[in-house]
Amino acid sequence: MICLFITGAESAQAQGSANINVTGIPGVINNPFTDQFEENFRNGRYQVIFTYNNSNSQPVDFRFEFSLMKDGREVIEVTSDPETFSPGAYIFTSVFEELPFRQTFDDILDQLTNQQKKQVIQEGSIPEGNYNLTIRAIPENNNGMISSMPSVNPFSVIYPQAPILINPSDQANLALETPVFNWTPVPVSGYPINYNFLLVEVLGSQTPLQAINSNRAHAEAMVTAENTLVYTPGYKYEF
Repeated sequence: MICLFITGAESAQAQGSANINVTGIPGVINNPFTDQFEENFRNGRYQVIFTYNNSNSQPVDFRFEFSLMKDGREVIEVTSDPETFSPGAYIFTSVFEELPFRQTFDDILDQLTNQQKKQVIQEGSIPEGNYNLTIRAIPENNNGMISSMPSVNPFSVIYPQAPILINPSDQANLALETPVFNWTPVPVSGYPINYNFLLVEVLGSQTPLQAINSNRAHAEAMVTAENTLVYTPGYKYEF
């Protein structure tokens, strides 16, 4: 009986647990610009909180695995090299700079499809869809004695609704020489929105889309952070 009691006590002391939480990721992201996302990350908006509990104070090596799923398919997977931790709580405000990762930014991008890479790098936006970010703290050589709970973070990237013309109304006859065009604003907070204004004539049996794609522009302009443009005939509008 004494031997069994001693063995059980040693086993209990060897038990440990690791837990990860991520803060700051909203359930819906409607500001899908990569530079804004990177700025939020570097400013510490997205924090990774790692907690390791163990009655044994011996330090343990952990690897950190990040997996990003989009619409049910893994698009990025990256795992850190081992890092030593004693029992306690750790807050990472810039986890990819504070933990040792061998993969470079280019290595991570190479995991994306060509279309995803084009959108992220050239167009500067995150593809629309449903995402799931999972982070695991994996103990090294623990023989199952340390339980580790992953952090699972679902979120969606939803693009803002396109602007809708308010005035003049669709197919209206204009008598004014300098009509005022205005449209619904795109609700993206903290980021200036550029609106591309294009005025073309619809000829004969053309559809509006055909006219936009093929006809000469009577006016073409970029409007920043405003949802109004006063059209003046003869004025040279430029981007």
